[in-house]
Amino acid sequence: MRRFKTAEELEQERLETLGLLPFKMPTDKLLLIYARQSTKGQTLKNRESAMQQTQDQLERAIELGWPFDKRLLFIENQAKDGTVRNASGRLRIDEREGLSTVMIYIQSDEASAVMARDVARFFRDEDLVGPVVFAKACKDHNVIVITDDYIYNFNDKKRGREDYKKFIQEAQTAADFLEKHVKGVMHKNRRRKGLRGEFAGHGVPIGYMLDENRTFYVPNPYHEKPVKNLFKRFRALGGNLADLRREIIGQPLFCDLPPEILKRIGKIYLTQVPGGWTIKSRPGLAYILTNPVYIGHISYMGQIVKRNAHTAIVDEDDFWYAYYRLSDVDFDGNPIEHPDGVTKRYQQAETIPYEVLFMGLRFDGTPVITTSMSEKASVYARRDGEELQYIVEDRSKIAVSTSCVRINAEKLARIFSERLHYRVGEALKSSSEYPLDDDANELEAKRREIHSLFLNTLEVTEESEDEQTDPLQTLRNTIAETEAKIAEKERISEHATDVMSIEDLRKHFASLSRLRLSLEEMNKKLNRSNTIEQEQKEAMGKLPEVYEKWSSMSMEAQRRFVRVATYQIILDELKDGWIKLTVEWSPVLGGSLVDEAYIWTSRGTHPQWTEEEECIVKNHYATASRQWLIEQLSNRSWIGIRRRGEIFGISRPHGTQKNCSIPYELSLADWKFIQDMDLSASELLEKRVFWKEYVGLSLMDNKESSR
Repeated sequence: MRRFKTAEELEQERLETLGLLPFKMPTDKLLLIYARQSTKGQTLKNRESAMQQTQDQLERAIELGWPFDKRLLFIENQAKDGTVRNASGRLRIDEREGLSTVMIYIQSDEASAVMARDVARFFRDEDLVGPVVFAKACKDHNVIVITDDYIYNFNDKKRGREDYKKFIQEAQTAADFLEKHVKGVMHKNRRRKGLRGEFAGHGVPIGYMLDENRTFYVPNPYHEKPVKNLFKRFRALGGNLADLRREIIGQPLFCDLPPEILKRIGKIYLTQVPGGWTIKSRPGLAYILTNPVYIGHISYMGQIVKRNAHTAIVDEDDFWYAYYRLSDVDFDGNPIEHPDGVTKRYQQAETIPYEVLFMGLRFDGTPVITTSMSEKASVYARRDGEELQYIVEDRSKIAVSTSCVRINAEKLARIFSERLHYRVGEALKSSSEYPLDDDANELEAKRREIHSLFLNTLEVTEESEDEQTDPLQTLRNTIAETEAKIAEKERISEHATDVMSIEDLRKHFASLSRLRLSLEEMNKKLNRSNTIEQEQKEAMGKLPEVYEKWSSMSMEAQRRFVRVATYQIILDELKDGWIKLTVEWSPVLGGSLVDEAYIWTSRGTHPQWTEEEECIVKNHYATASRQWLIEQLSNRSWIGIRRRGEIFGISRPHGTQKNCSIPYELSLADWKFIQDMDLSASELLEKRVFWKEYVGLSLMDNKESSR
């Protein structure tokens, strides 16, 4: 029998349709809270926005009914190591670690809702690929999207379709704002001001500050004279930029400023040192010495836009002396013929590729061996006489010699190979083909049991029928969506000229071009991941050969295995005489393992003794105790001090050498370093290297053990 709805049921439906009834939140599953700011600067300066996206959202989640243990917060700008990074909303999903993780939770059906301040926090994607992929995933897995002013429920019977359209429209609005307001309005306004010779938000040149209206430059009473002296000193040195650099290394050329002056300057683009600021690099020094702002002119976007716009603070003769020695062209763009004898650029000799272990690039284009000492530092091999060395060169520092680290290439390869042999042996013992020895201790057996359980868990996960949990599946889905989007735009292109304006056609084909570039990059990333996976499988099959025949393998075969068996190899200098080699192993050798080698390269006998050090030896070597001499000469070992005493012909009674626990080969500085780092002095004296092992994904949370 047909049943008709009651008046109460009809009224209930009407109220639901109008959105006048409260929505019951699905609080039985996780709520994912997503926060993002476009740049590092916004994260640090716009703290109100950051608070609104984190603390306010967490509190709102409680109000909506989610318990504490079912809220997960993802801050896109914060990396695993705690550093702050840029995170534009125009980046693809797979290029944002936080959003990629959110997608994994959605596709694994562990979450029921995603929260953000607004749709623009998720996307400012002009091509709308990301919003479509995200919305479809939420719809397929019954996940609602919560913002400050709306709740999107793509599976609602009444308004699900409209919610889907509204979400995509909001994403389009966010992209249009970026294109029209930021790029179209703000950038155009800034350009107009710059071309008028007014301050347009760029860095204020050192030596100047803004006037009270923040429009034009006026001399900075604290930094005006140092700039003038810099030009005069360059001229006094005959235009020798290298000599000028050597004079200013680490010197506080520009003093610190009081708050009332600093607020009229903003950010200072120099290097801070004790007592003030200095110029960090050769290009930075040359940039100052060729800036026409110092003779009163304003330049913007490569052209002089206003002459005599403000007070000059540098003598014109001094300025033109520097300009015609350092610049390529004059103010009108004409080539400059430099004076005889002037060398324009320092040309570094090319490095010659040598047969060393850590050479070449990885699959992602990064070097096999790197350094964390500086963004501008690099590692390369060079022959010094008969010895082949690895050199870490830091180009960001102003120094006569930029070489920071030197270590014998064969020695470093031997240290690494010994650890590799140990790691391969451990991997083989963990496999079923190489069971544990009968006398293996209980702790080691437990560790391998846990490790085996971890590997089995990974294997089960990989073989799961739910392929959506695979991180690469997100990339594959994005590729599929992008291909569909391209096909749709190509179909529209066939009839576009008949119905679109010239401006619409330009935007349409520009969008199509961006989609094709995005697709090309994603396919490259997917192919690279597949190649790495295949290489790792092949390497695992070669572990017995590597364990038994590593030393007899060809250099190319060794390099190929190193590239696959490691994620990164980092060479750093900790202090004089101490080098750290960090090796992060790939899943070929178990994964989640990081080894650190502390390499001792110095015996405490520095090549040059200072006059003060020699005076201490001459006056006290014969009578003072060894402990006292070691404390006064903290960078010298007892062997080095004794040799210096013998050179001076000073004899020493045997009784004065007692009561000192520091080994003869170590200096006091080395001894303190060993204690601070919890290293083994006996092992270092024997092998000159000490290994530490970290287990886990995060070095900050790992339990440390040594071997």
